[in-house]
Amino acid sequence: MNQRARNSLMEYLHSHYGQLKRKLTGMLGNSDLASDALQDTWLRLHSRNDQADNPQAYLLRTAVNIAIDMQRRQAKLLSWEDVQALQNISCPSPDAEEKLSQRRQIDYILERLERLPARQQQIFLLAHWESMPHKEIANQLGISVRTVAYELKRIQDILQAALQRDNNQP
Repeated sequence: MNQRARNSLMEYLHSHYGQLKRKLTGMLGNSDLASDALQDTWLRLHSRNDQADNPQAYLLRTAVNIAIDMQRRQAKLLSWEDVQALQNISCPSPDAEEKLSQRRQIDYILERLERLPARQQQIFLLAHWESMPHKEIANQLGISVRTVAYELKRIQDILQAALQRDNNQP
């Protein structure tokens, strides 16, 4: 994008900031996140060479993508309370019975995973074993990112339900 096109997007962002922030807040449900995403969008305009026929749609889409990335990064972080709680825990080494119980749970989860359809197994392994981002999984398997997220949620629900059933049995 040439300097004039970049300035055009920046001018649009500046002159329509309030409107963009209201729309983005409605989409994200969080005013602070909307502000942060718009700020990062402004920064991104300085470093990228994109063009936009519809500046509002372009800026909103960019800000939403940035907000999603921010939420993913934050989801990986522990809260201050979590960090303090971990510091106060003494970690005795597990005894043989606890190790056996943990091993049984792992075997149980692996057994449940083997019962899943092949595509779900592949999605699970790529996401959790290979630590592949959802977008790459979607590209590799020829499915949408939304399908990847949906399938991972289904797998998680299946495994949690199975573990709960197992733990509730005498």
